[in-house]
Amino acid sequence: HALDIREHYERKLERANNLYMELNAVMLQLELKEKQLLRREQALDESHPGMFKQRPSRPLVHANSVEKLLKKRHTPQTQGK
Repeated sequence: HALDIREHYERKLERANNLYMELNAVMLQLELKEKQLLRREQALDESHPGMFKQRPSRPLVHANSVEKLLKKRHTPQTQGK
């Protein structure tokens, strides 16, 4: 029975690791696309100044955002009683 539990745990751990790696890859792609978009917007603004409304700059997604999100999810919430 203990062996079954261990195998089940290892399968779950491998799945979690695979999902984490996939999420990291997607977050990196998103960050690259946002940087490309920002560069294109800046190039358009240089070629046509004042033609486009400047929107407030939004922060780029950083690679460590995933870690922050995971830490936040696993931090026990304290509730006032």
